[in-house]
Amino acid sequence: MKNLSTFLLQIICSVCFLTQWTLAQQNVSNEICASKARCNECIQIYGCGWCSDPNFKDKRCSKSGESSKCSDNYFINPKIETTGNESDALTEVIKRDDSVSDSSSQKKIVQVMPQILKVNLRPNEGNPYKFKIWYKRVKDYPIDLYYLMDLSQSMKVQRDKLSALGEELASTMKKISSNFSLGFGSFVDKVEMPYVNILPEKLKTPCEDCTAPFGFQHVMSLNQNTSQFSDKVKSANLSGNLDGPEGGFDAIMQAIVCHKQIGWRDHARKLLVFSTDDSFHYAGDGKLGGVTKPNDGCCHLNENGQYTHSSILDYPSVSHINSKLKENSINLIFAVTQKQIELYKELTNFIEGSSAGELSSDSSNVVELVKNEYDKITSKVELQAEGLGSDFRIRYFTKCKNYPDLIETNKCEGFKVDDTIEFDVELELLRCPYNLNTNENVHKFDIRLEVDKLTVEVQLMCDCNNCSNPGHPSYKENSPKCSGKGTLKCGVCECYPGFSGENCGCGDSDVDKIDKCSPKNSTRICSDRGSCKCNKCECRSDKEDEPIFGEFCQCSNFNCPRYGGKLCSGFGQCNCGSCKCNTGWIKDDCSCHNSTSNCIPQNGNEADSCSGHGKCVCNKCECEQAGGYWGAYCQKCPTCNNRCNDLKSCVQCRVHQSGSLTKEQCDSKCSYNITIIEGLSVDHNVDYVCSFDDDQGCTFSFIYEAIGSRVNIIAEKNKKCPPEAHMPVVFFSLILGIVLFGLALLLLWKFVTVIQDRREFAKFEKEKEKAKWDAGHNPIYKQPTSTFKNPTYCGSSKLD
Repeated sequence: MKNLSTFLLQIICSVCFLTQWTLAQQNVSNEICASKARCNECIQIYGCGWCSDPNFKDKRCSKSGESSKCSDNYFINPKIETTGNESDALTEVIKRDDSVSDSSSQKKIVQVMPQILKVNLRPNEGNPYKFKIWYKRVKDYPIDLYYLMDLSQSMKVQRDKLSALGEELASTMKKISSNFSLGFGSFVDKVEMPYVNILPEKLKTPCEDCTAPFGFQHVMSLNQNTSQFSDKVKSANLSGNLDGPEGGFDAIMQAIVCHKQIGWRDHARKLLVFSTDDSFHYAGDGKLGGVTKPNDGCCHLNENGQYTHSSILDYPSVSHINSKLKENSINLIFAVTQKQIELYKELTNFIEGSSAGELSSDSSNVVELVKNEYDKITSKVELQAEGLGSDFRIRYFTKCKNYPDLIETNKCEGFKVDDTIEFDVELELLRCPYNLNTNENVHKFDIRLEVDKLTVEVQLMCDCNNCSNPGHPSYKENSPKCSGKGTLKCGVCECYPGFSGENCGCGDSDVDKIDKCSPKNSTRICSDRGSCKCNKCECRSDKEDEPIFGEFCQCSNFNCPRYGGKLCSGFGQCNCGSCKCNTGWIKDDCSCHNSTSNCIPQNGNEADSCSGHGKCVCNKCECEQAGGYWGAYCQKCPTCNNRCNDLKSCVQCRVHQSGSLTKEQCDSKCSYNITIIEGLSVDHNVDYVCSFDDDQGCTFSFIYEAIGSRVNIIAEKNKKCPPEAHMPVVFFSLILGIVLFGLALLLLWKFVTVIQDRREFAKFEKEKEKAKWDAGHNPIYKQPTSTFKNPTYCGSSKLD
């Protein structure tokens, strides 16, 4: 029961809160509505309506739910509504006479529905206007493909291969669409240094089997006689240039904008294939050749299809090409070699609807490349609002194959031909355009889906045109209600020049205005922040929360001193240019607190304010500069002698029970306030850090702060002593170190002697191998004994 009671109480409180909040919101809306004095101002506020009845006595602008006092014939409260549309059904199958080559001659192909939508929109309506768009990509939709090829000498192999594959390319694309047109153009670069060699002989033949260099050459217009494509490509002349980047951007621009010469059709998917093996020049590179005039984005082809402004106009920029491609609904396909593919893939990020594919070294895959890139382009659709403006907000929702649920996106990918895609669109008018012409209050914009588009015509409900025009019951010129000196429009008077007031009964001479609506010694009427009507200022406020008031509109609640970016420092109220500070705050900007709490240390008194070395200003110490004092309480003095030595003995006896003082001396002399802590830390309010060594070699530390005559000490509980030495360990460690050092020396000596002996032995062996003679074969060798034979003696004798 207790839980149930608590639950019911929470429900009741929530209902009460929501009711109060709703009533508060209604009161705010009522006040905003009632403050509007003109019909066009009134209807631009969400939920407000205007009563144009000339005899109406109450507030004319009120919430629509409170209009019972005003006749429905006079109450103006425009609503969002659809006023008309053109919505031809989506094309199911294209029926085409094979004898007709131009798609303009065939029946209209519809891929988007509706085609035109007319709607009335009111600003700040709160709920967006919602409508649907259906899109279906029709099979056999016409295709225009213009092949733009780099014909510098390095592209000879690619040209020959494209010529051989021309028929295959045409045959493959015709399988996609029987209504297929093919065209061809080529480019090299600007005929200027440093792009090409301008020596006379090089201008004629820049390389072997080359023709004179050129910028862009339109060779073959788009047509369905694709058999001549191969011949045109094969007979296209190669040329040469000096630098690596080519003038392809010039060629792309001309291929886009020269509709008549190229032969682009209005109702066809337009593909521009750009083939090269090198990078590109872009806007600004023309200065290298003295070409400084920006590209104008216009067609400059002569009767022979040659680009005539190559040496006059600079290369176009990437954004310029992007805008022209979008304007003409052309998809750009980069077919480039391996070394340039990454560059052109990066370029596709800046050109909408473009793609890049890698071309083999001999262009043998060109047919497959074009087909694959075409499939990528045609398998996705993206909605783009063109000419919408910042005064509108548009949102798109769809359930595409990639997204099983309805999500907010303007893209759909992965669909196929004949798939129907449904988009939900929300459109809001955020505000009326600043420069709105009341006679032309229709805003048009397009929602483009590839080559198709939906045109939206928005009637801006920003003015009460009905009751402001002749023929309406509340429109009367020279109306008696306006004293015959104005026109009654929407129930209120619009006074003629020289008259003012609710009933135009007041004159508006400049003398009267200056005399009655300006302060003394000033000619500024109503301080330039209002209008003088009937010798009285009517102030004008641009914002509801920043009113202008006063006899001469001289006062406001926002023109006061600021501190820290806040009006009156956030501690006061602004009233007619002056701050009225809250209790406890002073100065003209209320930035100063008159308390002294932050100037007195903890446990201190008024006598300890700023330690006697400064004064408390705005609850903050301003220290004496002459004495060098500083700190939050002016307690720090780097030039003053510290008291570490005076306090040393007291800390020793009070904290560590050591030192030269006896217990009686310690009690009588050391009456300081000492706080003992485990670990000492230094904060910003401490004067000095003191550290000493005692007789045992231990270090003890303390810090102190001096506030007037009072000293507070914070001491560390434990001293820091060096660790005791273990003599047996030290002794045996020393002996072991000497022994190990001796063994290391012996091993080193043994190692050196062994190395030396091995070197000597190797040297001996080497010298031994060099000896190639033998004592038995030495021609100058003589035996130490001789043998002689006596012919008369049969024995032998040896002489030494």
